[in-house]
Amino acid sequence: KDSFYNESNPDLSTKATAVYRVIEKDKEAEEEMEDDVALADCLIYLNKLSQKNGDKSYRYNEEKIDGLCQLFTVFADTYATKLRSLIAFAKTTPYKFMQAVEKWEQVTQTEITHALQLNVVKFDGNVFMYANKDKIIKSLGSEKMKQDEKISRAADWFKTGDGNEAYTEFRAELEAAKEKK
Repeated sequence: KDSFYNESNPDLSTKATAVYRVIEKDKEAEEEMEDDVALADCLIYLNKLSQKNGDKSYRYNEEKIDGLCQLFTVFADTYATKLRSLIAFAKTTPYKFMQAVEKWEQVTQTEITHALQLNVVKFDGNVFMYANKDKIIKSLGSEKMKQDEKISRAADWFKTGDGNEAYTEFRAELEAAKEKK
């Protein structure tokens, strides 16, 4: 591979005469396989954003779908078409799509966890609120949830158009608490 006669050598001198090149037969198949696996991961992730009801209708995770549409600047009228548009978008670059989604989710969840540690916010049952003032940020529903589910649901809401203003205020409160510490 390091030979000066190898056309595939990345350090090949411009004055060297290439006599042969290395052909990697499986490289293209492996790259395609990686893309297929990344696409499968995207489809599994996006499929979790809808659930089929018994009456053949669907229930959508509206907050997460809205947030993803905002992240990838995808526009559609209904949640079915929004989800379909996200799937089409994910098919174009599945690996980059999943990287962006994972980073997008982790940042906000980490901020909320940090705010909980700094006593900026708290959960009172399923109500997400500020700890030091009587201001409710968001009611997260009535079903029983674990702490990480509450954090995830609050993070999803922050990333929607409706939660954008509250997210900005939350981040300002978090920064103030960091500076105090």
